[in-house]
Amino acid sequence: MQQNSVDADTKLKENVPQISGTSPPCLVLLDNERHSPLRNVMESKLPILTFILAITFSIFSASSPLQAADQAPIITPKGVLSVRKGTTEECKKLVDYSKCEVLDLAGKALLADSIVSIDIVFPDEKNPQIIFAFKSTGGNACCRFFYLIDLTDSGRVLVNAIPTLVDRSEGVVKSFSKGITYQAYGEGEGPLGEPIWSVYRYVFGSGKIETLRSLPKYSYSPMEEKKYPEDLLNDPVKREPLVKLLGEAEFKSFRNNLQTAPPLEKLSTGLYAGEGCLAHSCGSSQGAFVIDVVNRRAWAIRFDPNNKRKFYGTISAKDDVIQQFFEKWFGRENLSWQKFGIIPPAKLVSPSISGRVEVPMVQEGGVLKVPLTLNDVIQLAFVVDSGAADVVIPDDVIQMMLKTGTLEITDFGKQRYYRLADGSIVQSKTFHIKSIKIGNRIIENVAASSTGVEGSLLLGQSFLSRLQRWSINNSNRTLELE
Repeated sequence: MQQNSVDADTKLKENVPQISGTSPPCLVLLDNERHSPLRNVMESKLPILTFILAITFSIFSASSPLQAADQAPIITPKGVLSVRKGTTEECKKLVDYSKCEVLDLAGKALLADSIVSIDIVFPDEKNPQIIFAFKSTGGNACCRFFYLIDLTDSGRVLVNAIPTLVDRSEGVVKSFSKGITYQAYGEGEGPLGEPIWSVYRYVFGSGKIETLRSLPKYSYSPMEEKKYPEDLLNDPVKREPLVKLLGEAEFKSFRNNLQTAPPLEKLSTGLYAGEGCLAHSCGSSQGAFVIDVVNRRAWAIRFDPNNKRKFYGTISAKDDVIQQFFEKWFGRENLSWQKFGIIPPAKLVSPSISGRVEVPMVQEGGVLKVPLTLNDVIQLAFVVDSGAADVVIPDDVIQMMLKTGTLEITDFGKQRYYRLADGSIVQSKTFHIKSIKIGNRIIENVAASSTGVEGSLLLGQSFLSRLQRWSINNSNRTLELE
């Protein structure tokens, strides 16, 4: 199977680094944006919030299984690695600034910019093999560029650009015989606008980072632990009333209006409200919502520059708390009920399950995959593999399903032995998936088995054999079912 890969940003042969001229421009916050009273309050509390975040980060780092670098020099097989201040002449030459920081290895510059930092040393500072580092031009809300530095190859040092920086949570970076796998935020977004969480693999000395798998990063924490609207909007279970109210396409568009947002507000038991605005467009693109996670109801309101003023849902006399929330929002945004038309909840159409169905497939890394919904909650893309006996799911996805309650311990059966395509025999956990939805077809009680974190999501015979007929149409990239 082909894999997506991130090519090496820089290859340093014989310890002679190559540095690009300047970093790309940064995103900066504009001073002329309208500031609401709520935002002014938030900005006044910024020093306190910064102090709390600093304390939280220091506690988290201290208890982390991965070693966070303290910027002290590190002894490596290639020489001493350290962050130092660059000379004026050096900074002008490397990044065209008069001042800069330099990540230095044995007297040679690996990275240079206004800010340079070593973030993670793997496996530890006594035996450094891989360094995760970043550089930044600095400034307000400025960009960071992340790198993986390979110190294992005997003939050269490799500096690779990576999509994002890993955190130091347990199990995020793992080693195997020829390299490491690590998990971090990936590129793109999920089907309903969720951030992407990817599993990457790096083989020592290769200079290339492969994307093994990319999945939507859902939020499964209890409501009392959710802090911001995005935490609720990324929860596939608790956001469901809002998705049904708006429809999937409108939900994805609506959440963009909440990019800049204050914390969630708890109105009453089970009733949570969120609001926000489009980054750099506060005052012209904003929205608010209320979700009743107990009674499975939702309401939303939206306003944007295209004169799109909509209210979604119905408010009765007993919904006084909800009405009060939206009226307060009107007051802050200088709006009123009269400026909005009442839009009924989006209608749910029950599709026919008879006849022929064409399911669009997606291409990832040169491989066609089909989107499925597991247990009516999690959406994942699978490779159609008629040679696989079961539906196959990697261990990290299984753990995610267990956290959501999509899978339960009682769903698991005995260990089974499977023969792979190369003739080898492996032992695997087995379990049953309550339902798998493909297009408008739902197959219940599907046998599945597990594979390691490097494995792929495979749609095998335990599912395919229960369809009357299926085929892949390569010309229009669809899976055709009958």
